[in-house]
Amino acid sequence: MARKARDIDDGTFALFTAGCTAFEAGRYVEAKRVFLKAAALGDAGSANNLGVIHCGAPPRWKDYRKAMIWFKRAWRLEPTASHCSNIASTYDDMGNRRLAASWWKRAQFPRAGGNAVDYAKFLMRGKRVDRRQVVRLLRKALKCKPWLEISEDALEEAEALLNKYSVRRKRISSPSS
Repeated sequence: MARKARDIDDGTFALFTAGCTAFEAGRYVEAKRVFLKAAALGDAGSANNLGVIHCGAPPRWKDYRKAMIWFKRAWRLEPTASHCSNIASTYDDMGNRRLAASWWKRAQFPRAGGNAVDYAKFLMRGKRVDRRQVVRLLRKALKCKPWLEISEDALEEAEALLNKYSVRRKRISSPSS
C-alpha cells in the first residue's frame, strides 16, 4: 500500500511498516497490536489492515462485523477506491448484494483499474447481467497503466474476461440451427 508523506511525520509510518512486517512473518497477534496503535493515531492503512485480519487472516479471527467496522473507519480516514472495494467485497461475502453494489459503484475512481475488474466479476455473478456495463468496466481496466493503476494480473484477467464474455455473448445471440 502506498503511503503519503504526511504519514512519515506523525509516526504512523513506522508502526504501519512494523505491522506489515509482523503480518507477513505470520506474527498476527503482534501485527494486530501494532496496527491497533497506528489506527488509534488515525492511520487509514492500519485500520484497513485490521479489517483484512478480521476477514480471515488468520482464519480463527474471521469476523465480518469487526472487519466492516475497520474498513469503514479506514474509508472515513482516507476515502480511497481500495477501501471501498474492501467494504464491497465484505458485504458480498456476507451475502448483501445490494450494499455490495453500492460500494462497488463508489470504488470506481478514474484510475482504479483493478476495482473495475472486481466490480465486473461481481456483476457477472448476478441474476440480471447488464452486459454493456460489464464490457465498459473491463475496457476501462484495459486502458489503465500497468503497475500504476492496475496490476499485471488484473490486466490479464480483464482481457481474458472480455474475450470470454464477448464469445459467450455471440453464442447466445446467434440464431439456432
